[in-house]
Amino acid sequence: MQGKTSVQLENTKRSLGGRIRNLRISKGLTQEDFCKKNMLRTAANLSDIEKGKTLATVDTILRICINSNISADSLLFGSAMGPIKNDSEEFARTRAAVQSTLSEYARILRAEEARLRQELNQAIEKRDSLSLLMQAASAGLFNHEKGDLYSVTRNLSVVKGYIEFLEKDLDDIRSRSKRLEQDKKTLLLTFG
Repeated sequence: MQGKTSVQLENTKRSLGGRIRNLRISKGLTQEDFCKKNMLRTAANLSDIEKGKTLATVDTILRICINSNISADSLLFGSAMGPIKNDSEEFARTRAAVQSTLSEYARILRAEEARLRQELNQAIEKRDSLSLLMQAASAGLFNHEKGDLYSVTRNLSVVKGYIEFLEKDLDDIRSRSKRLEQDKKTLLLTFG
């Protein structure tokens, strides 16, 4: 169950990853060479970024821009990949572009977290209702067919699994939010 914000985030990761891949190829570099030149972790990590599986951090984006001599807005938004101009105006535009991207990413994460919390609350309510129904049926408080009791038990099991799935998604969102906060700190240190 992917919400609109999940789809937007996936599209953002894929488009940024594609631009990074195109830049690497235009420079005639292998993933390993590109990683060395830009002081990136591993070729496997770069591969995940290029495929849109992982979102590049602000630090990664800045390293690529500086070492490839391109502006951040060209990498982030796909405008013509012109060289960086060493002036305060370009610096301010780059900072604003990175801040804008981080703000949008934060908004997407907040919306996704809110959607997941709502879904989780609904699943918990359903689980609680099914648990009460099971208790009432087990206590013989109403007539029931054996198949009905089996159906309730099966539904309860499915809902519990779904709750676990949602809790894992929320943990992932929280982890991404922490990384975003770290990226914001990096941005402030980099751009002052």
